[in-house]
Amino acid sequence: MGLDKWMDEIDDNVRLSELVMPGSHDACMYKVRSGSGSKVAKTVTQFLTIKQQLNIGTRFFDIRVYKDGQTLRPGHFIKKDKSDWFGSYGPEFSNVMRDLQDFMESSTEEVVIIKFSTSKAAHDDAIRMIEYELSDFLFTSRAPRNLADMKLGNLRGKILGVFDAEEGRRGGLQLVSKKTPTSDKHFDQPRSMLWLNGDAPQCNNIRKVMEKQNEKRKAQDQVQLVPHLEMFYLTITAGVRDVFAGHTSIVDNTSREFRLKLIERNRPDPEYSPYGGWDGDAAEAYGRYVDAVQGNNDVNVFMYDFVNEDVNRMLIERNIPMEGSVNHDDIRIAVSDGHSGRRR
Repeated sequence: MGLDKWMDEIDDNVRLSELVMPGSHDACMYKVRSGSGSKVAKTVTQFLTIKQQLNIGTRFFDIRVYKDGQTLRPGHFIKKDKSDWFGSYGPEFSNVMRDLQDFMESSTEEVVIIKFSTSKAAHDDAIRMIEYELSDFLFTSRAPRNLADMKLGNLRGKILGVFDAEEGRRGGLQLVSKKTPTSDKHFDQPRSMLWLNGDAPQCNNIRKVMEKQNEKRKAQDQVQLVPHLEMFYLTITAGVRDVFAGHTSIVDNTSREFRLKLIERNRPDPEYSPYGGWDGDAAEAYGRYVDAVQGNNDVNVFMYDFVNEDVNRMLIERNIPMEGSVNHDDIRIAVSDGHSGRRR
């Protein structure tokens, strides 16, 4: 079984909240161009296009849409409606839509979740393009549902396109909430909700990230959460200069440092980030992190930058063992409170 069709092997009765899936932070920032007056240009978070990320098993995408003149483009900026503030634009949004169309046409058993966000200027045009280009694939519901509690068999071949509540609208787009999901409270209009729980600390040290996320989880120990997607992040937004200079890295819990390694493209394009992956045994470092946090509360979405095949495979193996898979049963790590996490 290939990573491009890993959900084929999952039983139809498995609920979305029971899956473990790779997630892509700022998924479209593999192609970068300066924003108008950006303080820091060419912010990069990925090496692979959306279609390439889909083909290696990524199923949750964080996509933020802006308007570059009259052209819709994903982007990454420190301030949501400030495209002149620290960041850059990505590829044309129409290219992203085409990648999603191509994948879904040949992947009838897969489920893709996209958390969309837009600037005010791009909002209406972005929704029109999403609903038009992805109309055959968007999941729709006539009644409010907790999407995380739905069975995979009822979602296959669909894209769950979700917006924050204040950005949503009727049609083929659902709502998402990152508030602590303590009730299945819905809005007045008949809309479905995808409950998420998690945050994104800006740090490349896995132990520090884990400690912060465990603190939040402990605070929720006495709270009865409804079925939701538990999200854990390791986000390392970088500038192109940092990537080329080898300054972008992660640090695991033994203080080992793993740096990005570059692979030259056949036809270099200065607007694209270079292909690359993590140097050394970085996938194991990610694996130790997920094993640790999963010991107390299952991870549903692991969101990270510079997604790659090794880390995705390690995550997907938590749903079903794959040919050539690594046995993680012996991977343990002490977390901040002295407990050990272990693969389920």
